[in-house]
Amino acid sequence: MNDMFTAVSGAIAQERRLGRITHNLANAHTSGFRRDTMRFVAESPDFAFQDAWPGQVQNVDHSKAVLPSSAIAYPVLQPAALDLTPGELSPTGDPLDLAISSSDPAIGGNAFFELQSTQGKRLTRSSNFIIGLKNGEKMLLASGSQLPVLGQGGHPVTLNSDSFEVTKDGGVWQDGKQIARLKLVAVADTVQLRHVGENALAYDGEEKELHELELGETTVVLQGYEESSNVSVIDELMRMIQVQRNFDAMTKSIQTSDETRTRLITNAMS
Repeated sequence: MNDMFTAVSGAIAQERRLGRITHNLANAHTSGFRRDTMRFVAESPDFAFQDAWPGQVQNVDHSKAVLPSSAIAYPVLQPAALDLTPGELSPTGDPLDLAISSSDPAIGGNAFFELQSTQGKRLTRSSNFIIGLKNGEKMLLASGSQLPVLGQGGHPVTLNSDSFEVTKDGGVWQDGKQIARLKLVAVADTVQLRHVGENALAYDGEEKELHELELGETTVVLQGYEESSNVSVIDELMRMIQVQRNFDAMTKSIQTSDETRTRLITNAMS
């Protein structure tokens, strides 16, 4: 039965992987979207194989871990991690488009606008914002989730009018006066980031793991620019083809195993 269980678990893992790929493709043109990556590891029924064969487990993207041929192990899809590679920046001229750019390799794509939410820590890399009313006040909101954008001090960015300017250091100016400064954060553990819809990200780590960034030199905010998704449609389609081939191989293995078992039972009863 072990060969059957291995093949079935492999087929289920490939099906879940296909779901991640489909999600990436659906957001290939979503501003600032971060691609879901996938990682499989092998697990034995007693979850003790790493102690039994030290140094022989190799975690690899898009495949099972490598174990000795005598080991019984099943591929398990690990929680998705996000690819934080920055997308391409393009000018739009729209003052409500705000893009993050960093030349610091230690930061890269690990810089986010922080949003106000009652459901935990919410972040976004989207460049698209709107102006809307919250609690009777005019605020800068993320266009997808319509959550208020936070400034330094953890307060929502409130506006006096629809006309405003954002400087590279995150300063928000109206009528010649700085009324706020945008708050950008980096996360300590990128594995704790996950998509929650409407182009927002949840961070499941602790509050102290959100590090506020200094803006104005290597990390800046560019008004009138939009950051693209970092999803490559061609790469995702290639992954989809690979998943289909893997799934077909798993189902063929299930069919073969079932036919073999049926023949053994038939011969034993004859």
